[in-house]
Amino acid sequence: MSENLVTMSVQKMAAGVTRLTLGGRFEPMAVVELEAVLGTLGAEDTHILADLADLAVLAPHGLRLFVRLARKLQEHAGKLVFLAPQPLVEEVISLAGVDELIPLFHTEAEALAALSD
Repeated sequence: MSENLVTMSVQKMAAGVTRLTLGGRFEPMAVVELEAVLGTLGAEDTHILADLADLAVLAPHGLRLFVRLARKLQEHAGKLVFLAPQPLVEEVISLAGVDELIPLFHTEAEALAALSD
């Protein structure tokens, strides 16, 4: 796959957590693709761990999509957390203030603990 494309996978984990793994470059063209993936998540997917460890670029369009998802999950007593973003992606998240809505963790154990609270 080209380095300009985003890769996505969804995995059901224990304790009702769904892991969304993103890699590559999340640029504007990827928003439609991510919306389709998120649309496949069922009503039981109220705790989502977004693993950003392999994501090199997160464009504002993608950030807005995550904000909408986090707000929707909160309406249903759910949570969304970010896991292990690369430094540039973490900087984008922090500068936009999104980390106040969507907590950011550097270890899986911390992220899973936050989802289980």
